[in-house]
Amino acid sequence: MVLSASSPSALATTGSSYTYVLKQAISATIGITAMLILSKIDYKIYAKFYKIAYVVSIVVLLLVLVPSLRKVSKWSKKMD
Repeated sequence: MVLSASSPSALATTGSSYTYVLKQAISATIGITAMLILSKIDYKIYAKFYKIAYVVSIVVLLLVLVPSLRKVSKWSKKMD
């Protein structure tokens, strides 16, 4: 689906219709590898760090609201 939806725009911008598919495949491979590695670790180890993980996730969510960290995409400019 990524290939059929993005190949014309990828070809126009980068010269290769496989640019976005390769990025997606690399990200999926990294994610699946990380998932498999983390699934082998005993969950009781994670229990020690749940408070830190909770605070870090809230802070990262709030970073979206900081104006100096925002990045405006070319697609959102077209919608205005």
